[in-house]
Amino acid sequence: MKPIKLTNKSVNSSPVRPENVDFGGYEIMADIIHSKDHQGKGYGWKISDNEITIEPNGLAFVGTGLYCDIAQGYEIEIRQICWRMTKSGILAISDVVQANHKGEILVILHNISNKRQKIRQGDIIAEIVLREASRLEL
Repeated sequence: MKPIKLTNKSVNSSPVRPENVDFGGYEIMADIIHSKDHQGKGYGWKISDNEITIEPNGLAFVGTGLYCDIAQGYEIEIRQICWRMTKSGILAISDVVQANHKGEILVILHNISNKRQKIRQGDIIAEIVLREASRLEL
């Protein structure tokens, strides 16, 4: 069995792309349609037909349209992409998607700037990396 199965239900034809092959990272894109399912989460954000607006200090749960099935012993790490932060003041909150997760991959975005920020369909919003999960021995 492969360690991960990704299913694309987004309108993006290719919602992931290799970011840095040496580290195994893939950039993932926003899917505005799937974000509508998560409107009640976070604060200070709203969705129109083709974009998300995040108010200063707002926190948005952004859908990717990517659904995953992760094998035992593995996990996905969601990471910030440095240029995104520098460009606009949007911070992707680091997160871990654990084994046996079978739902959509969401990215939590925090606007740390003092201006409204817009996320559009297909914008690159974070990086994901598949890695082996290690167990803590006590």
